[in-house]
Amino acid sequence: MISRSKRTFRIATSLLTASALILGSAPSFAEVVEEPAVEKPVITPTPIPGVGDWSKVPAPTIRGTIAVNQTISARMQPLPRPEYDFVRGLYVEQEWFKDGKLSRTTPNTMTIRLYKQDAGKALQVRSKYTDHGSEANGWAGKAYYTQLSAPVIISSLPVSEGKLTISGDPVNGQLLLAYETGWPSGHKTEYTWYADGKKLSDNTDTLLLNRNHVGKTITVEAKFIKVGYEKAVIKAKGVKVAPATLQSSKPSIAGTAQVGKKLTTSTGRWAGGAALKYQWTANGKTIKGATKSTYTPSADDRRKKLAVKVTGTKAGYKTTSKTSSQTKAVAAGALKTAKPSIFGKPKAGKTFKVTAGKWSKGTKLSYQWHANGKSIKGATKASYRVKKADRRKKISIKVTGKKSGYTTTSRTSSSVKIK
Repeated sequence: MISRSKRTFRIATSLLTASALILGSAPSFAEVVEEPAVEKPVITPTPIPGVGDWSKVPAPTIRGTIAVNQTISARMQPLPRPEYDFVRGLYVEQEWFKDGKLSRTTPNTMTIRLYKQDAGKALQVRSKYTDHGSEANGWAGKAYYTQLSAPVIISSLPVSEGKLTISGDPVNGQLLLAYETGWPSGHKTEYTWYADGKKLSDNTDTLLLNRNHVGKTITVEAKFIKVGYEKAVIKAKGVKVAPATLQSSKPSIAGTAQVGKKLTTSTGRWAGGAALKYQWTANGKTIKGATKSTYTPSADDRRKKLAVKVTGTKAGYKTTSKTSSQTKAVAAGALKTAKPSIFGKPKAGKTFKVTAGKWSKGTKLSYQWHANGKSIKGATKASYRVKKADRRKKISIKVTGKKSGYTTTSRTSSSVKIK
């Protein structure tokens, strides 16, 4: 049996503990009055009333702006009385959950601060009641929880309006640079380039233009990425890509400006891969069909000055033409000739024939027979019947070639003495 004095002291101690929990301070032990000992039976601990109804206890509410860099707190809801009067002596904490995981526990309604890594997470809170009292009532160490508050998404920080521009010369072969301003420092930017609205594979802040971009409008999009901030996307004003200037040189003409002699174009240095076309001119006028790198002046070109225009083309580049300097006036051509030969018996009554040899193609030949170097009247054919008057004379033939644009040229055979 427990003496009365000991029971009185135990009761006083329990009251002190309760006072400490409710009032925050304990009365002095000098106030405890020990009564005469009276024996009483041991009391079995009484279960906490209303335990089965905790699932109905309302969750605390969140006070403050639920956003990054903000401080918030939990406000507990009042509990129905007298059913929940026993919680007055329990220790209270707030359990904070982010995306369903316990993140932090704060005593009573202590505030918490939200950080950039919390952006986009679902925030919830519940109250936890724990009995830290004595073993006597059978409640010590037990914890009871309210419902979780409804999830609320933690807002990101707003992003200031940025500006995106494209710098660089929008010409094939040049580099464009996307340049953004106005956004907070320390962020990551993702770039997306477009050509006539079609997404390109490039995803950096630069774009090297090529022939496939020529004639198209290039734009770029920048996406702002930083933990704790809202997403933001800005787009730059488009630029139209122009063809590049083709590297070229002034051509020159090699050869002698003379009818029948071939002239050759020396193009100089042009961009690699450029396709070249040619057009010859006479006194500035186009010569029909003269579209190769070489040209042989015709009779029509005599006394005219020739030039050649070279035109270069290449995908992604401007078509470029360069014209050579003019030649001197085209001189008459020189006929290809041969010394004629006489065949036949050198005897009166016999017929001589001439073999002219190989002359320039298209040359018109004429003949004149001679006796002792003098023209024989009427002897202007390719054959000649020897007369009696020709005895003891030397017979020869002069072949004359004529061709338009060429200098008229004559060749004389060796003489044959008539017996």
